[in-house]
Amino acid sequence: MKKKVAILIFLLLTSITFASCTDDTGTQDSENARVEELEKRIDELEGINEEYEERINIHEESLKGIDDQKEMEDEFYREVIERHTNAIIYAIKNLKEKQSEELVKKLWGYELSIDNEKIKESKITTGKKEFWVRLSENYPMLEGNKNINEIINKGEISGNYQDHIKSLSPKPNEETMLDGTVVTAFQYIYKDLEAGDTIKIEITDELKERLGFDSNTVEINVE
Repeated sequence: MKKKVAILIFLLLTSITFASCTDDTGTQDSENARVEELEKRIDELEGINEEYEERINIHEESLKGIDDQKEMEDEFYREVIERHTNAIIYAIKNLKEKQSEELVKKLWGYELSIDNEKIKESKITTGKKEFWVRLSENYPMLEGNKNINEIINKGEISGNYQDHIKSLSPKPNEETMLDGTVVTAFQYIYKDLEAGDTIKIEITDELKERLGFDSNTVEINVE
């Protein structure tokens, strides 16, 4: 998960830094144009995610068999994040409040997955009869002053993110919570399912937007 955070922060900081250096005419039209340009740039940068994942994978491969791997790995990720912390602080200070809030939302990641496989659309099928469904929140691990962190925290989904799952039908056999350094998750475990069963997950409009779904109902059909 550290890998995902490092990559996401790198992409977002690069785009925000470019934006902070552009000229602002102060008009609403120019502000809207800047936001659109930022979003376009972020979309372009997200397209090179695989390249950065490959670089980090190479780094992790080189650490195999080294006794102090954990310490070296932590140092690597710490350097990745610290390298861009000053950039994001500068950008947030120089962007309009509305622009900053829109951009910091992208630092917060929300994902719905089934057995470690991301659910990318609101209707999916599976041949598994036992699996877990997980809703995770991936939050930025940044060190900065209190005011900056307050702005970053505005990017978080409202309330408790798990409450944005309004209902699960049928109810899961078990529920667990996972709590990591930069990722937390709620996991719903299903067992003894049969072909033809359908699990329906009702989510809020806000979570639907964050997940990029076209429906408030997520259906998992068991084959």
